[in-house]
Amino acid sequence: MDVNSIFALVKITVIIFFTAFMARESIRLSLELLKNAGCSIKNYRGNEVVFGMGISFLPIIITSTALGLFLFRSQGYHYMSYLFIAFTIGFVGLLDDFIGDKKTKGLKNHITSFFRGQLTTGFIKAFIGFFTALIISYGISNSILGFILNIFNIALFTNALNLMDLRPGRCIKVFFIIGFIIVILNLKNWIVLLPLIIMLIAAIFYMPSDLNELCMLGDTGSNILGITLGYFCSLTFETASKTFLFVTLMLINLAAEKFSITKIISNNRILNYLDSLGRSRG
Repeated sequence: MDVNSIFALVKITVIIFFTAFMARESIRLSLELLKNAGCSIKNYRGNEVVFGMGISFLPIIITSTALGLFLFRSQGYHYMSYLFIAFTIGFVGLLDDFIGDKKTKGLKNHITSFFRGQLTTGFIKAFIGFFTALIISYGISNSILGFILNIFNIALFTNALNLMDLRPGRCIKVFFIIGFIIVILNLKNWIVLLPLIIMLIAAIFYMPSDLNELCMLGDTGSNILGITLGYFCSLTFETASKTFLFVTLMLINLAAEKFSITKIISNNRILNYLDSLGRSRG
């Protein structure tokens, strides 16, 4: 191992420890803040849980990525691009969490409502999410096909993770599994993936609170997790992998419009086991 490699290892170690500290404190303080503000809702089992806990990710993202920018200046464009999409989608998710119409479900219904003259936060989220994906895809794409695939993969991944936030731990597990796979497949480019690594650390610290039904991510959190996966898949995958991902994500999003994701998972022994793993109740 040469001197540069050792120096890079020291820097990533500093970022990991800093992120772990920020994650622990941000999650603890955000839970307390939202609880004191009365931001509670009944979950699927009728238990009171704090919602909108995705806001706890924002201080982690901005501080740890800022440290990454300082230590790895060559990755400035990619890190700044990630900050742009994370905070943009986090904002519209926050809007949906706190003033969204919970009666209107599904992307199709939000779009239909808009063309009937009724604006929903779900439509705002879809609209801003799509154009955020378009802007970012323009900067990271090398071909027309890549550009189109990147737009849809980022947008579809964002919505897909939102669909998973219906049971304790489900969304965060999906994020962690896919995010870990992305890192393993791109170990040689781990510096590019630093914001994803930061979010994986945040997910580890957040997961127990979600599994124990103390809180839920809400659209703020699931959107941030989804767009994180979409961005780094678009940044690192080859065209064939992106095409496969597009087809898979499209099928998941279309299936969710007609069928219950929870029922599909419950009817599959392996998926149901993984989905229930770690929950303290029910």
